Amino acid sequence: MKALPNIPTVLNKLLLDLRRQLIMRLRKKRSGYIFAALTLQAQAISLLQGIELLETQDIQNLRQHLTRMSESPKRTVKSLLKDQRVQTAIQLAEKIHTPHPKLTVLTDLVGAGLIIMIFKEILLVYVPF
Repeated sequence: MKALPNIPTVLNKLLLDLRRQLIMRLRKKRSGYIFAALTLQAQAISLLQGIELLETQDIQNLRQHLTRMSESPKRTVKSLLKDQRVQTAIQLAEKIHTPHPKLTVLTDLVGAGLIIMIFKEILLVYVPF
């Protein structure tokens, strides 16, 4: 069975390739539609980063990302934050206060008397005999 590609990684690569292509076109000919496409590409990258944070980390990290976005002086980010769908996502993120599901499992493991060593990307669990 063939494994499915990691969708956010594929999208990220496609968006970065798109940016390179748009910049190459912009060097040949300055045009309003290319600037608009670059703006949309940058907004898509910001949204994708938020989605990845929510999927891989927790809601608090997404809130921090959204806060940094709201403090950004960039017009691209400001126009993205005006979008009603983004406003709805921000409001939902503020309402959610549940911990990441992995944290709950980790708490259960610690409560079971297991010895746990946590590294940046690896969780080792030692079961004493």
